[in-house]
Amino acid sequence: MAVVRWMSWIVTLGVAVMLLPVGVLAQAYETPTPARLSAEEMAAVSAGEFVIRTRRGQLNRGEVIGVVDAPIAQVWEVILDFDRYASWMDQLEVTRTLRHEGDVRICEGITRVPFPIRNRYWHVRVEGGARMVGGQTHYVGTWSYIPGTGNVEDTFGYWYVTPMPDAPERTLVKYVLLADLGIWVPNAILAWGTRRLLPSVMGGLRDEVARRFRS
Repeated sequence: MAVVRWMSWIVTLGVAVMLLPVGVLAQAYETPTPARLSAEEMAAVSAGEFVIRTRRGQLNRGEVIGVVDAPIAQVWEVILDFDRYASWMDQLEVTRTLRHEGDVRICEGITRVPFPIRNRYWHVRVEGGARMVGGQTHYVGTWSYIPGTGNVEDTFGYWYVTPMPDAPERTLVKYVLLADLGIWVPNAILAWGTRRLLPSVMGGLRDEVARRFRS
């Protein structure tokens, strides 16, 4: 159990900063794209499973794709509500919006980590909104770390939210995180933790949407 708790902060550091056009740092590393799935993968996510992809590099990358059984507007409402992330994401101690000007927000958060490692804290610039793609409304949200505002090296990522093909009452969600935690983590442990815990991001989102709109 202690190992699981220790590993969970590796993933939830980035989970903590997820939100929401593309920030300057994000543009430099990766342009947000919708979920691309094979026929087999689409069948899997339609049945409630997750597709998880990871990559080790200068910025470690994790991606999870899943389906939420709710219309896209409800899913996006939950994603936009950064101040309540700590209520449905494991290991988050604090999330709050400091400033909100138009489509841009400056937000902060704290991720709890096991002793003796210090909690990780951060400020991020977040942006989010709708875009029309092929006559459909998609929602894209990005975040990028504000250098010098915390004790991580760098992080950015995005949500890409689209209606399920042929099932508009369901929503296809892609979440991508790139992070340099500022500490060394063995490859095997990072891979294990990422593949074990990334599903909790999508699971938490599903649960929160259900709590808000189906109670």
